[in-house]
Amino acid sequence: MHDFSKYLVFTVSIVSLMFMYLPPAFSNGLIKLDDEPYIAFFKNHGKELHSKYTLPNEGHFSFWGTDRNTYIYKTTDDAGNYKPPYWTKGDFNFDGVVDRAYILFERATDKASVFVFVSSRETYDIIRLASASEADGICTYIQETEKTVKYLLKHLTFDSHAIVYKWGYEEKKFVISE
Repeated sequence: MHDFSKYLVFTVSIVSLMFMYLPPAFSNGLIKLDDEPYIAFFKNHGKELHSKYTLPNEGHFSFWGTDRNTYIYKTTDDAGNYKPPYWTKGDFNFDGVVDRAYILFERATDKASVFVFVSSRETYDIIRLASASEADGICTYIQETEKTVKYLLKHLTFDSHAIVYKWGYEEKKFVISE
């Protein structure tokens, strides 16, 4: 019994430490640890945004429902994996490197915006794409033809509409897809 109590104390301590360093939405089980690559990517590549913007917190996720995560995991990424509505990934500019998109929240006002980290092979350019609301979501929209597969960014708005963005080769920026 004595050995078991040491193990239990050790396990509880490790789990407690782990949750201290995760974003608030992780702490109550709203999102899965599989989403850690999205969090790590933002921490590593979004440093210029950290002082002004933040990832979603527990309150933001309440808009997507918290009943056993039934609404949170309804959007998909480029591989068809279900994920939270506040981030997604895909090779949006077709350069062979995965790009990432986020809905981030302004620290001072809590206003939301869609940001896309577009690869330029060696680094990422950060593009503020659109204003959003905390009830909006983003996902990867896959457009297949006989010869190509294109990854488009779909912005799901609160009023049940969607705006689909594609990378404009000539414009070198996102344009609204028709």
